[in-house]
Amino acid sequence: MATSSFLKNINITTAKQAQRLVRALEQAEKHRGEEVKMSRSVHEVKREQAKDFFAKIKWS
Repeated sequence: MATSSFLKNINITTAKQAQRLVRALEQAEKHRGEEVKMSRSVHEVKREQAKDFFAKIKWS
């Protein structure tokens, strides 16, 4: 997921807007997505490992 899709400022100025936000969050919690099963092996890479990897790539 892109970071920009969930790092947003929300300005709530009325009680109705607050109610709508709460209702939307409650609905999102009820309708969670399905768990993803990986078809290939996956492992986490630490920040330094990622930096080293991308430093070796020759960008055109």
